[in-house]
Amino acid sequence: MSRPSATGICVLSIDVVSGDAGTADLCLRLAAADVPATWSIASSPCDELCAALRQQPGNEVALLAGGWAAEPSDRRTFSRSLTSSLADLRSAGYYPTTIALPIGRLATHDDLLAKHDICVARVSQRRQQPKARGWWPRLRSTPESTAVANLRWGLWEAAVTVDLRDAGLRGVAKTVDRLTGRGGSAIVVAPSDVLASDARATSKLIGHLARRREEQALRVTTLAGIAGDFRAARPATAARSILRPAA
Repeated sequence: MSRPSATGICVLSIDVVSGDAGTADLCLRLAAADVPATWSIASSPCDELCAALRQQPGNEVALLAGGWAAEPSDRRTFSRSLTSSLADLRSAGYYPTTIALPIGRLATHDDLLAKHDICVARVSQRRQQPKARGWWPRLRSTPESTAVANLRWGLWEAAVTVDLRDAGLRGVAKTVDRLTGRGGSAIVVAPSDVLASDARATSKLIGHLARRREEQALRVTTLAGIAGDFRAARPATAARSILRPAA
């Protein structure tokens, strides 16, 4: 993760509300600016959106979860819903390693997420974190840790920094600049229909991100990309997995 100390990280996490032509066009505009995004989808996308997603190799397709993934979801409901949702996306050729939870705190069935190779859970509300042990305090002091916390080895919780619905496009740009200007991280969540409904304003936001990246003021990546950074930073002494399946 070698980069200038003043360079921050920005993730554009888009919740796909409707896989229509407007969403596909939004995807193509991001691809034209070489701006990758994490696209959270609840079910298999339409052919038009699938084609648009392939235009930007850096894109990530995540699972957009429902209420079944939030506390106090029971283990059986969580397991069945997770399995069926992932099977639907996998049938379309997508193998998500990120799950996006729009509302609430993530239910505490972490071993089930690990079983399905989920590495990141994007949330709007954090869990109460237990006291860190071992090398995790050092990991949490990295720039990414302003938005990301470890739940267990191989699984990270990424908290939304700014929501487009609350801040507006101008507010998002200001928040990104403020956080990344200090070498921090910004996880921006935006519904696809809001972005697609105002092409002019969205183009300004895309241009802003692309310009700040060219200035080396920030790195635009995905939630899977951040998880990859953490895996690369894993010390050799942590080679043994600490995952423990629930009884």
